Amino acid sequence: MLFFLRYAPYAPLPFETPLIAPPDWASWFDAYITFPILIVLCLLPFRNSRGGSALLVSTVATIPLYLVIASYFFYYAQTPLGLWTLVIPLTLLVPTAVLVVILAAPLINSLVLARGLRLDSEARLGLSLNRLATGFYFFAIASLSVGLALLQAYLRSTIPGVALTSWVSDVGISVDAGARYLVSGINPYTHSIPPWGGTGATYGPVTYLLAVPFTFLPAGWAAHVSALVYALIASVGIWKCMQLFSARYAAFCAAFFLALPTTSWAIEVGMTSHLGLAALMVWSLFFFLNGKSMLSGLICSVGLLTLVIPGFLIIPYVTAARNRSSRIRTIVGFLIPIVLTLGVLLIVFPARFLFSEAETAYANFGGGWLTPDLIFSPAVIKAISIIATGWLIFWLIYASSRARNDSPRFLAVVATFLLVIPFAAANYFAFFYVWGSAVALMAIFSLVANQQPLTESVRKPLEVSC
Repeated sequence: MLFFLRYAPYAPLPFETPLIAPPDWASWFDAYITFPILIVLCLLPFRNSRGGSALLVSTVATIPLYLVIASYFFYYAQTPLGLWTLVIPLTLLVPTAVLVVILAAPLINSLVLARGLRLDSEARLGLSLNRLATGFYFFAIASLSVGLALLQAYLRSTIPGVALTSWVSDVGISVDAGARYLVSGINPYTHSIPPWGGTGATYGPVTYLLAVPFTFLPAGWAAHVSALVYALIASVGIWKCMQLFSARYAAFCAAFFLALPTTSWAIEVGMTSHLGLAALMVWSLFFFLNGKSMLSGLICSVGLLTLVIPGFLIIPYVTAARNRSSRIRTIVGFLIPIVLTLGVLLIVFPARFLFSEAETAYANFGGGWLTPDLIFSPAVIKAISIIATGWLIFWLIYASSRARNDSPRFLAVVATFLLVIPFAAANYFAFFYVWGSAVALMAIFSLVANQQPLTESVRKPLEVSC
């Protein structure tokens, strides 16, 4: 493999796609049908809840709604099936300052959720069904969520003459293409990758490796099937994590992740990279909470080589380690994949290429999104991003140290970081909430499981005193 990556720069490209239409990150089906239905169904079992716990569940289910709708109405606005007043580019009708305030709504929701995870002391989480009925209900809405995702992918793919970019996201296409390059012995970091061109430096090497097992499938369906598989792996990881707190709630929490509209949408558009990232984060957390320090550090490092963000989890792992021995094992596990990868990179690539890619990564940091670019200069956005990210990392160190030996609080700290970091880095899209929502759900259910067990009753609300 290394030989081909190094010496096959002129090999024929195994994967190409014409650019006829922009990638549909969201559609009228999402905005009008899938998201409203799944949000209502996710919140329905908790209608007897009171206080902050109801707000926590509601926030996790609804945070990404705005971002998905924004990508449909504000960014692409291509479909004629939408309401005619909404498919007009709103940036031409609404003052930019107003749009910036609206774009801040997901950040505000994230901060509310983060505060609730840490300070929710008077909440009552009520389930309106008994345990058996609740289990069946969560399984049913999880199946509906996955079914709607695959149904929409199928319906898009059956349109005569449809371009691949109209039923798979550009992210899904790029990852699948990079995987096919690897299988063919072509270096994705030195060749142009569909659909937009440019090299594959946006993603880490593990990102493409995650998609390699699915390259035997046709282009397009490979992205959807791999996204579904990693969503299931993440769900199993959530189930294992929650068993450390309460076997009773483990299956509920795992099914809830699949039922979230964000997860459904990520499967629908083939977000292999972000669902794979969610799986890596969840399993890394499981091994950390289970006392498997080296494994947690190793998977954390693999996440770093996938899409950077999971690498930050080494901070709370080291800070909240139970003892010095656990801290050392975590660091050793973290360094092993990094050292091996650096060795491979130095063999495959010249040093000047690696420096140029590092400069590109720095240039992309704090790139902003949509309307902020219309108000602030790129330099101002980058400066704000660096300051905000630095402050958030400092907070992560402080909060993790205080959460030592308190697993529910530790999960709340990690969830807070994952939900806020996209905004601090000025690069936020709905798919970032796939991994943030996975950890947030575990934090919420771990808080519940840490309290008095739920009383199974249909007449009286099922309550947990927090």
